[in-house]
Amino acid sequence: EHILHTSHGPLSVTVFGDVDKPALVTYPDVALN
Repeated sequence: EHILHTSHGPLSVTVFGDVDKPALVTYPDVALN
């Protein structure tokens, strides 16, 4: 898990799988937190 600090506050990012393959980004919890 990584914490990215943005101008809107911290954002938690979790990475699963092979980092050399294209990413699938989901953000259903961003609006809820």
